[in-house]
Amino acid sequence: MWTSPDNITELSLDLRCRGADSGPGIDRGNHGYSSEHVGKGGATAMQRYAEFEDPADARADFTRIQKALTACGLTKAGSGEAAGYKGRSASDGYTGVDAKGRKVNVMLEHATNWIYLAETRPPTPK
Repeated sequence: MWTSPDNITELSLDLRCRGADSGPGIDRGNHGYSSEHVGKGGATAMQRYAEFEDPADARADFTRIQKALTACGLTKAGSGEAAGYKGRSASDGYTGVDAKGRKVNVMLEHATNWIYLAETRPPTPK
């Protein structure tokens, strides 16, 4: 379980930006998990998953995350299979640069009562 009520909308990899409304978050007794991975050369990945009792809450948070990604300067790279997520029609891909100038890719996926968010960043050039 997450300890912060707005963790699903608080992007972890140097993407926090002004003007991005994180809203009330998901502190509604929902189940979720978060994991972070660091690879060779400073490559990083973070994934988050949250389940909601009320589908309206899932839709509202999904929309809020989309707006936050855009407010942070990321560009939508496509939806579903067009974004490279085979078989995942309810997913969006975003790409951009973080606060430190590193490339970042974000996949945002949802269904009736859950949201999945994955952020990845390639190794740091030497």
